[in-house]
Amino acid sequence: MPWLPHEKYIWDSWFAWQGEELHAFYLQADQAACGYNPDARHNLAEVGHAVLSRWGWQELNGAPALKPAPNAAWDDLAIWTGSIVQPAANAPYFMFYTARRRADAPLWTPSEWQRPQHIGLAISRDLRVWERIGTTPVIPNFGKPLGLDGVAWRDPYVVRGDDGAWYAFICARLNPLDANNKHFGLDAGGAIVWLRSETLDNWRVEETRQLVASDEFYQMEVPQVFWRAGAGGKRFYLLFCAQEKDCSRARRQRGLACATGTYYMHSELLPLDYQGVPKLPEPARLLAAGLYAGKLLRPETAARPVLLGFPWADAAGHFTGGISDAQFVTFAADGALEVTHG
Repeated sequence: MPWLPHEKYIWDSWFAWQGEELHAFYLQADQAACGYNPDARHNLAEVGHAVLSRWGWQELNGAPALKPAPNAAWDDLAIWTGSIVQPAANAPYFMFYTARRRADAPLWTPSEWQRPQHIGLAISRDLRVWERIGTTPVIPNFGKPLGLDGVAWRDPYVVRGDDGAWYAFICARLNPLDANNKHFGLDAGGAIVWLRSETLDNWRVEETRQLVASDEFYQMEVPQVFWRAGAGGKRFYLLFCAQEKDCSRARRQRGLACATGTYYMHSELLPLDYQGVPKLPEPARLLAAGLYAGKLLRPETAARPVLLGFPWADAAGHFTGGISDAQFVTFAADGALEVTHG
């Protein structure tokens, strides 16, 4: 059942399970405060919260689950996309989230002037009341020393690896002025990077590594990663989203699909005992055109995982948002994904 609350713009969502109860967290902004212009929503974003029931999505509390800090702070402008993990059955939930500081000067990027993004941490015992941890970002934007632009550092997706450590996958962008990136055009350079940590509150950003540095996309947003085991081994998957305009000239010249929607990449078939983060050798494939920020529910184990995201636009091209109707994804023997509707 699709869901689009009145009087709010709703977009990127992420999910958490409390037993068998599914909770959705999502970016929201009041339409009136935006002047009924959806393009104004980004600087007014906060985190909403709903629970899936037999009647559909039910919004909780009425108040945001997380909103910008009320006073001058690193996260006082707007809250952007994150993810939630629970280390153990009776442990608190940890929400990693993106934010910016109002006092920071915007920096140049090839598409816009934008303030640097950083990643913070909040915890909750019940998924309803959240408390920020610390007064500084838990994963600050390390930027240019890593060959990145120092601006894009968002949409953290945190998972536990087979080695017991935690891995954070982050949307970033290559620095187009770095000599090492000169072979990337200004319309490319989207990146997904990753960090590893033994704990959820202590990350060494100087050890950031690249999963994907793309000559096919200007940006690769809202990542999700997972392992899928099958006959003879397992594959590592990356989901991300991009707008049609984010597809580079190089991708178009290769005749690859270019549309606003959710894409995926996967590794080769690897041994079941393989540990680490493997390479993704093939170009990204389009999974769901028109569906942005797509996330799979329980993709490691479900026979046909549910895909949820938000519809980007209606037939007239107007922003839609919300949470989409459920679609299902099947896995082919060669690793390919396909969306089905029943």
